[in-house]
Amino acid sequence: MCDGALGVIVLTNARDPQMLPAMLELLREFSRIAPEASLAVGIAMTDEVEDFLVPPFGEALVAEGFRVPVMRVDARSATQITFLVKSLLSYRYTSATR
Repeated sequence: MCDGALGVIVLTNARDPQMLPAMLELLREFSRIAPEASLAVGIAMTDEVEDFLVPPFGEALVAEGFRVPVMRVDARSATQITFLVKSLLSYRYTSATR
């Protein structure tokens, strides 16, 4: 599914109590399958979780070795998903020029 991909976007549900371990497992697997692909994470349903904060989630990913764009998204919004795709591509471009 992602073999040879330029990037992989993983959408997760903030209401899932196993969100972080499940996300880490997906990121590890996608990194193994497509090691050259850039990764980005979209977190949906954050409006339904009281006091949900993105920074602790992002920090947990960094602690596991994943420096990737992480943002809240409404998965039903084409505009927000487009922004997530642009973030992935921008991150890929800036990482490649370093």
